Amino acid sequence: MKQVKYILVNETDRKNHHRVSDNPYVRDLRHYHIVDGDLTSSLSRAELVRVLVELRRHFPDAKILGVSEIGDHCIIVSDAMNALRRELSDLP
Repeated sequence: MKQVKYILVNETDRKNHHRVSDNPYVRDLRHYHIVDGDLTSSLSRAELVRVLVELRRHFPDAKILGVSEIGDHCIIVSDAMNALRRELSDLP
């Protein structure tokens, strides 16, 4: 079974999915799964939440982070991702 420690939400641009994995800070995380998601669209948000809930069932210990939150050896928390994480924490 695939080991996933981080579920990364590419919340900026779906077209740049391949560039995300080239990011050196993302590569340092090693065991991750990238989910494309646009946090500005309500339809996309509902789909994104559904996908994240399903991934959380398979990988309950994985941390959910936005790609934009990953910085030089630190996490820069964003309000949009915090709102998404709060929404997920309210779900079963």
